[in-house]
Amino acid sequence: MQDADFWNAQAAKYFRTPITDAPAYQEKLEITRRHLTADDRLLEVGCGTGGTAVALAPRVRQVIATDYSERMIEFAWSRVDATRIQNLSFEVLALEDIRATHPFDAVMAMSLLHLVRDRCGALARLRELVKPGGYFISSTACIGDRMAFMRPILPVMRLCGAAPWAAVFKEEQLRTEIEAAGFEIVQRFRPKKAIAAFFVARRSGSA
Repeated sequence: MQDADFWNAQAAKYFRTPITDAPAYQEKLEITRRHLTADDRLLEVGCGTGGTAVALAPRVRQVIATDYSERMIEFAWSRVDATRIQNLSFEVLALEDIRATHPFDAVMAMSLLHLVRDRCGALARLRELVKPGGYFISSTACIGDRMAFMRPILPVMRLCGAAPWAAVFKEEQLRTEIEAAGFEIVQRFRPKKAIAAFFVARRSGSA
């Protein structure tokens, strides 16, 4: 099963399922808002059914949110129809297919980096999409810290169509990779026992 097919099949359930740790999610949104301004252009990669993009759209000038799952994007557009938000658009695009005339003030990747096979390549591409001094904001399942036993189980689940491809690594490895990609981590948030590590990182260097 291809990954996009998996997420297309899961889209309706994903859209209906409540967020597991709502307080932690709200804290991530609040931290993100503090690093955004009313004039910012925000890109979200791997936006799923669009809940985060909708929540942050009132804070910025423009949001472009992408996902390679067509069904996820269909559900995302339904959120816009319900809210009448004007500064938000959704597109069916994989990270490598995103083309931008100008880099964004901030780029988000929520629950994405553990699902890409070439994480360092993805981080390099994400850096290209962020303007110098802009922010890369991510939340990533660091399965190796709490659930390393899943390493041999995940491939079997994927063969059965019960899970997408996913990498098993620890938070410290992810932190090192983000920094090696040309970002300076300025804030970290991870509740006790949480699987996901949340980072706000600033792009260093010049265009």
